[in-house]
Amino acid sequence: MANTTIERRPRPSSAPTITLSCYFLIHLLLWSSSAPSPVSSQGAAAAGADAERRALLQMKAAWGNPQSLTSWNSSSSPCADAWTGVECGEDGSVTGISLVNQDIYGDVPAATCDLRNLSSLNLYNNFVGGEFPTALYNCSGLRFLNLSQNLFVGAIPADVHRLSRLEVLDLSYNNFSGDVPVALGRITGLRRLQLERNLLNGTFPKELGGLAKLESLSLGGNPFKPMALPADFGNLGSLQFLWVGEANLVGEIPESLGNLAQLQRLDLSMNNLKGGIPGRIWQLQQLRVLYLYDNHLSGRIAAAGTFSATNLTMIDLSMNQLSGPIPEEFAKQRNLSILFLYINHLSGPIPSGLAGIPTLYDIRLFNNNLTGVLPAELGKKSKLLSLEVCGNRLSGELPGNLCAGGTLNTLVVFNNKFTGDLPKSLGDCKSLQNLQVYGNDFSGDVPAGIWTLPILTVVLMHGNSLSGELPRTLPRNLSRMDIENNKFSGRLPSRAPSLKVLRGSNNMFSGEIPADLTGSGDTKPAAPSHDRRPRDLFVLFPVLGGVLFIAVLLLGFYLVRKFWRGKTGGGISSWKLTSFQTSLDFSKIICGLTADNLVGRGGLGQVYRVQLGDDGSGEVIAVKQISNKKLRLKLGKKFENDVKVLGSIRHANIAKLLCYVSCADSKLLVYEYVENGSLHEWLHGERRDSLMAGGGSMAQQGFLDWPARLSIAVGTARGLCYIHHDCSPSVVHRNVKSSNILLDGDLNPKVADFGLARMLLRSRELQSFSAVAGSLPYMAPECAYSRNVNEKVDVYSFGVVLLELTTGRRANDGGGGEGSLADWAWRHFQEDNSVAEAVDERVGGPLYMEEMAVVLRLGIVCTGTLPSTRPSMEEVLQVLLRCSQAHGGCGGEPDPAQVAENKGNCRERQPPDAGD
Repeated sequence: MANTTIERRPRPSSAPTITLSCYFLIHLLLWSSSAPSPVSSQGAAAAGADAERRALLQMKAAWGNPQSLTSWNSSSSPCADAWTGVECGEDGSVTGISLVNQDIYGDVPAATCDLRNLSSLNLYNNFVGGEFPTALYNCSGLRFLNLSQNLFVGAIPADVHRLSRLEVLDLSYNNFSGDVPVALGRITGLRRLQLERNLLNGTFPKELGGLAKLESLSLGGNPFKPMALPADFGNLGSLQFLWVGEANLVGEIPESLGNLAQLQRLDLSMNNLKGGIPGRIWQLQQLRVLYLYDNHLSGRIAAAGTFSATNLTMIDLSMNQLSGPIPEEFAKQRNLSILFLYINHLSGPIPSGLAGIPTLYDIRLFNNNLTGVLPAELGKKSKLLSLEVCGNRLSGELPGNLCAGGTLNTLVVFNNKFTGDLPKSLGDCKSLQNLQVYGNDFSGDVPAGIWTLPILTVVLMHGNSLSGELPRTLPRNLSRMDIENNKFSGRLPSRAPSLKVLRGSNNMFSGEIPADLTGSGDTKPAAPSHDRRPRDLFVLFPVLGGVLFIAVLLLGFYLVRKFWRGKTGGGISSWKLTSFQTSLDFSKIICGLTADNLVGRGGLGQVYRVQLGDDGSGEVIAVKQISNKKLRLKLGKKFENDVKVLGSIRHANIAKLLCYVSCADSKLLVYEYVENGSLHEWLHGERRDSLMAGGGSMAQQGFLDWPARLSIAVGTARGLCYIHHDCSPSVVHRNVKSSNILLDGDLNPKVADFGLARMLLRSRELQSFSAVAGSLPYMAPECAYSRNVNEKVDVYSFGVVLLELTTGRRANDGGGGEGSLADWAWRHFQEDNSVAEAVDERVGGPLYMEEMAVVLRLGIVCTGTLPSTRPSMEEVLQVLLRCSQAHGGCGGEPDPAQVAENKGNCRERQPPDAGD
């Protein structure tokens, strides 16, 4: 067998190549099928943009297609074309909606959560309402939610924690009610929680103290049930801002708040807290603002050795019962700007180091028991704006540098023991507007420059030993000057361009009383002290005029009575008298219904001013005559019942209904006569020259400064609050307007015409509506479509009155176009115009601007479209009282003893009625 070589053939090399190639191709196919192609990616993006556009357009439609969202249309793209308020991410998807101040009405649409990447929703300051929008639970990525300053009502849902990713939740300035739910304590990522200024009337949970990331917590301005501040809040280690003011807190301030090392602002004001201020509060190094005012705190401000804070900028501990000295450590706060410690029981000297704080501009220490002298350097190193230390036992001279910074506006030091001359530097203080130094022992001449200061408005110097002569012309803006019981001499000023009140008795003036003073409204000039002839003539003419007036009145009354006796004969017996608060001879009332006594005519009837007594010296009454033609006969009994309810009301700010006289043809409502006319006449320059005929010595000019307007607002609110909250059953006025607010000789308001609108509207006659036609600008919107209204209609009307008081405009003044004053005020507010542009320029100014701004905004809130958004009169009164305190605490107007006692119901707050 031949040797043969068996050749082993190699394996085909192509086999592994095929295997690897197939594997690679399969893998490539699989990868390419899962990865988006440029074409499919663009298609998905377009589909997403279409879905977002549809969602946004549905939201716009749900809100009634507001003009502010005209950029939202089907022919453009939300992100590419920058739709109003739409925020987009880098991928071109909608991530946020911010529609601040866009006049949006309606609910939060469910379509909102069709925006799958939405993380932020801001609807601040619109008209969005309804209950809490639980449809937002579907917005799984929502981190920022701001629904503040809208019209939401109802409870905050117990399952609100379903918004689990929220970091910011702002529901402030709405009408939410009930409890703050425990569920909020489960949203562990919350950094900011704002629930202030709602109607939350339940409780708030201690579980909020477990929110470790919380930096800001606002619960203030809610009518919670009385409860203590939870000690658990001391566990909020990241908290920088805590506001639980006006929240009905009771008990003591928890010591645990001293654990809040990051806290910068603490506001527990306007509660019922008692006990002392925890010492650890004064050890918070980051604390800048501390507001504990208007509580019942007692004891020393800070115990020795407990004070180590150094960054405080604002301290307000006023209206408490704190005692002991002002801590010297306050002088170490190099950034301190305001220091309010008024209405306490503090004693000892004012720390001299306060004068060295360069940022300190507002010091209010009035109504304490402070002694010693004012720091000699006060005002030298800071731009002092206001110094109010009245009602203490301070002595020595006023420092000469108070106006060194050129900004001093208010200097109020009355009722102390100051001596010496007034600093000459005050004569160069062109910023000075309010100077009150009365009730001290100042002497010497008043610096001449004071009488040339350009914005000086108030000068109260009475009860000192000041001397010298007054200038020939008083400052052009000076409206009130009291220099009684001093040693001024010479002649009275011949010109006083703006003076409304001048009191100057018990001085050494001589000469005649200038005509510019005797004819300038409220001005009450001092009589000369030793040249008596001008005064005698000044008194003689009114006496002669009075005698002549009485003679004419007697003759007229005799003829009228004779006429009526002949006309009525025995018919007088057909009248029926129902007396409520006094006994009157109704025959004399009836005889007084003459054309000469007619002082007013309107849809609700005719008004007569009737003076009882045959000699013309009897009581003056106001008689409103209502024809039975305006009342259906079957309503007669109801009318009488209503009248009896009104006759039982007794309040110092309600015009008394003295009696009710009726017969077949007519009904007479007899009220006390309020001699100074209506608020409408005073505000809008319509006071009759004969308004004061028959008594009184009030102003003929009819101008009201801001303190008077604020006082009238407070008094009117007291009256309305009383009938709403302290009468059983409660009474709704239904026709509140400035012409139904009457002013007595001291400008105290008395609300008139209670319930008459309801009585007449019951008859369903056309005349009933014409009777209140002049009240249309005051009428709440719901009056147009419903007779079933509540006391919130009065709140709306009173809001219009507040707008009149602050702006000086009429209720039907829509700003040059259609609409009312309420409409104009809302527009002005929405357009972010300044308060200074809105207020009455005759009474506006730096001294009162803050108060006027508060009252103006209060009027706007009271005129809210929905009744549920308006506050109660009790809440309105509280706001006005706080304004009155802030204004009058050192201004000499209200009684300081009453300032700290403003809590309680309307009955407790009403002033005593001397007539009861």
